[in-house]
Formats: sequence, C-alpha cells, structure tokens
Amino acid sequence: MEFSDEEALKIESAMQLYFKATLVDLNGILKEVWMTMVQLLMEGKIDEQTFNDYMSRLGSPLKYLDPATGEEKVFTEEDAARVTGVLRENPRLKDAYISAWREAAIAKYESLLDELSSLGG
Repeated sequence: MEFSDEEALKIESAMQLYFKATLVDLNGILKEVWMTMVQLLMEGKIDEQTFNDYMSRLGSPLKYLDPATGEEKVFTEEDAARVTGVLRENPRLKDAYISAWREAAIAKYESLLDELSSLGG
C-alpha cells in the first residue's frame, strides 16, 4: 500500500473529528452493541453469518445530514476530503459536523441494539 502525504492531508481533519464523534465519544454504546452481538453468538441465538452481517452493518460508512448543504451524505474518503475543504473555508461548522455525525451514529447504534434485543440480547 502506497502512502501519500498529500492524499492524507486532504482527509485528515474530517477523519479526526469523525472518529472522535462516532467512536471515541460513543465508546460506551459502541461497546454495548459489540458485546450484545458477541453474547448472542456465544449463546447460539445468532449464527456466524448473522453475526458477520451485523458486524458489516456496524462498520459500514455512516449516513448523516450534512450541516453545510442539508443533504444526506455518506462518510466516505471522498466525503472526508470535501468536508476537510469545507472546514478549511468555514471552521465554525466544526461543531455542526461533529453533532451531525454523533447523532447519526447514535441512531445507527440504537437501531442495531433494538434489533439485537429482539433476538434475545
């Protein structure tokens, strides 16, 4: 895998904020989802394929409402580059992006927990 400083700098700012908002700040609920998945697998309430399906959904790119455009976006590498550019031009949007990502992540994690609970978790 080739590393490019130039490409990394295009996404660095947005990636740092995104990871903090969706993983670090929400570590408690994220752990709860993960542990529920593992418990259901270990108890035989879900099979390995179902576990892998949930794992894929848990790790899939997040859909969120972009505070700058009002449009639904998916946080991909391309979107991270776009957001980094937006934040360079308007740093005041930083907290709005963090909130949008955090809210979308909470909704995703809670939805997964609800589904898992219906399976006996």
